[in-house]
This record gives sequence, C-alpha cells and structure tokens, in this order.
Amino acid sequence: MKDLNDIRKELDSLDGELLQMLINRQELVKEVIAYKNEHSLPIRDRKREQEIIADKINLAAGRLSADFVKNIYRLIIDESCRLQKKLKK
Repeated sequence: MKDLNDIRKELDSLDGELLQMLINRQELVKEVIAYKNEHSLPIRDRKREQEIIADKINLAAGRLSADFVKNIYRLIIDESCRLQKKLKK
C-alpha cells in the first residue's frame, strides 16, 4: 500500500496536469470565438454541447458516473461560453 503523502503527491501532479489542460482548452476557445466573430456565428451551440457531454459520458462509462461527467463538462462549457461572451465583438 502506498503512503498517504505519496498518494497526495500523485494527486497534486494530476491536478496540475488538469489545470494545464483547462488553460490550453481556454486558449482554443479564444480561437473559436475569433472564428465565430469572423463568420457571424452564435456563441452557444446547444446541439454541439449535448454531443460533447454525451460523448464524454460514453467515454467514461463504467469508470465515472454520468452525473459527475455531465456536471464537470457543463461547468467547462459554461465557462467557455462566458469567455466567448467577454471576447465577442
């Protein structure tokens, strides 16, 4: 069995990776809003949002609860939309 401190170090490392991935994702969202501005597209695409969530629920099936995945991705998508609104011209 691993020592609690070792487990926490692994968790801290994973948390750092998750944070970096979220930062990278937000950078891509900036590219999305530039494209949407250029092509006069709306910020929200509810169909796409539902597809993303359904896809992630399927990918995590049996390993994470559907509610957990849905809640996490709802937060991620909502934050992306807030950023897009902030940057919308």
